[in-house]
Amino acid sequence: MSFKTIGQLVEYYEPKMIETGKNRDFTAGQKLTTEFIQRVEMLNDVENEIIEYLDNGILTGDWKSSYLWIPAAITRPSERYVEHYLKMICINDSKVPFWKILDALAYMPKSVTSQIVEGLKESIELNNPSWSEEDLKKSFEVLMWIGDKEEVKYIEDMRKFEIPRIAEMAKYWDEWLKEDEDDEDE
Repeated sequence: MSFKTIGQLVEYYEPKMIETGKNRDFTAGQKLTTEFIQRVEMLNDVENEIIEYLDNGILTGDWKSSYLWIPAAITRPSERYVEHYLKMICINDSKVPFWKILDALAYMPKSVTSQIVEGLKESIELNNPSWSEEDLKKSFEVLMWIGDKEEVKYIEDMRKFEIPRIAEMAKYWDEWLKEDEDDEDE
């Protein structure tokens, strides 16, 4: 079977993924995910299609099939997605796939790291009420993953932030970083 777009791939793979989920056949699900990603890698000119999906989600709140679209975007990263991702993580709607978007930010080209870091900091400080604790945790993780010493200092400073859940998460990551440094020193 020949596929020319991610939309065609999603249309083909989504029913299969739903069926494996219903049957709790995780091995088959992994195999399908791997096939899907391999086919995405073979497509040409996917950026505009991915941006169209992201824009539609931002405008309509429809995140149908995000479990396929976001991995497709991770597989084919582009600087052009960053502004869309940063808009998405600020939306106050619990249906937004925040964790997946935050994960995608970690795989963006190095050339946009400073833009991502600034956007993440702003998003963290906004304290989006739709973010779960896992989303907040992931935002700090991505900040550490792509950041440098400035971001480590930022996390340390955020321990004193006026919003308790953010201060607690900063404390968690600051302690984790200190333990990691101790392990490296040994």
